Amino acid sequence: MVHNVLKEVEAEALALATNKTGSEIMQELLGFSPLKPLCRVWATLRSNFRFVACHRCGVHVLQSALLQLPRLLGSPAEKEEEDVEEEEDGKDGPLETLEELVLGLASEVCDDFLFYCGDTHGSFVVRTLLQVLGGTLLESERARHRGSQSPEAQRAPAREGKPSDFEVPETFLNRLQDLSSCFLKDIAVFITDKISSFCLQVALQILHRKLPQFCAQLCSAVIGYLSSRNSSADGSPLLLFLRDQTSSRLLEQVLLVLEPPRLQSLFEDHFQGQLQTLAAHPIANFPLQRLLDAVTTPELLSPVFEELSPALEAVLAQGHPGVVIALVGACRRVGAHQARVLQLLLEAFHCAEPPSRQVACVPLFATLTAYEVYYRLAEEEGAVPAEHQVEMATARALGEVTVLGSLLLQHLLHFSSPGIVLRSLGALTGPQLLTLAQNPAGSHVLDAVLTSPSVTRKQRRRVLKTLKVLVSALIPPPTSI
Repeated sequence: MVHNVLKEVEAEALALATNKTGSEIMQELLGFSPLKPLCRVWATLRSNFRFVACHRCGVHVLQSALLQLPRLLGSPAEKEEEDVEEEEDGKDGPLETLEELVLGLASEVCDDFLFYCGDTHGSFVVRTLLQVLGGTLLESERARHRGSQSPEAQRAPAREGKPSDFEVPETFLNRLQDLSSCFLKDIAVFITDKISSFCLQVALQILHRKLPQFCAQLCSAVIGYLSSRNSSADGSPLLLFLRDQTSSRLLEQVLLVLEPPRLQSLFEDHFQGQLQTLAAHPIANFPLQRLLDAVTTPELLSPVFEELSPALEAVLAQGHPGVVIALVGACRRVGAHQARVLQLLLEAFHCAEPPSRQVACVPLFATLTAYEVYYRLAEEEGAVPAEHQVEMATARALGEVTVLGSLLLQHLLHFSSPGIVLRSLGALTGPQLLTLAQNPAGSHVLDAVLTSPSVTRKQRRRVLKTLKVLVSALIPPPTSI
């Protein structure tokens, strides 16, 4: 059916692709299209490529066509179907292969690279093309194509879903190299222009996976350009760009793809001594989070931890908990400074002293709320903190679990010694534990209890036994048929 419909609309493909309703229909049809009908539609649109690529509706048709590559490229079933179709439609003359069409599109983009990368709609085609040439589809870009991603979600590249890879011919990787060279020719534009910068960010992710040497060249070009600008009053010229909305996003991606030795050098040359200032900045705290996400060695974690850890409570008070969660995640990943960071967290949430307060750490971490605020206590400044009241804690319903609070607890449960957190979980009442389990973010805390290699079977049973009784009570008895 799809084959027949696409054959009927082939002559009107341009008009349909640039019409809102027609574009949506074509996107759906291309998602099920056999190889040859898709190639025919593609060939029809190619003669007006510049117009379609920069059209607010047409661009999505081109994206949909490109996103069919993993399904159609080299598929034996599709090749058989193509042979049958060639017999039926031989009178129409030879048709370019899918590989030839993609390479032709890449050549057109390469010839006017700055234009397409800088166009609001054309840049989407470039970003999708980079993924197809590299044989890697990024979850973040697929979500943008579906229009399902919030601005907040777009700000967290380190926590996106895993990319999906597929086989591509060597010619695709050769063309990807050509496009990466285009970035180097006008690196200043791709650093400073918001729309063009998105294309470079995608290129870094693809090249990091498929052509790491070219990724390293682009990273060096970005860092070299930014480091050569006028110095800021308080240190490296790079600090100015860490505070800029456009260049900071690019630097986030650079930090995530740098090799450990280069990352160490970048920290020593530009970041060291400025971490607390960056953590307090409304924009620069995001690149700092990516730096922490990229830490994989004790040699880098130790100076970062020593500089940043004294300011944990201040960073939380400034409304940047992501920095704290990223630091805790680095401690988990590297396996260092875990006891110290947990103690600092207890102090930051005001539940370190007296020791009886430590049993309340899970509700505080989950809600990212200090002890006095969570339990609505009015303590005078400088007064000795009151002992923890068990009756008060059990009577209080569990507060709203935040996503970042859940991530914090998940990291802590994967520490080598999660005893304090497990004791606090075990102290929750049945209703409190049930609230945690039913919360979309909180449920992942219980996932961590079940999957963490640091949690013994006995500890799991102790935490979950209360929940087990409640869950059993909630399940209705089977009805007889």
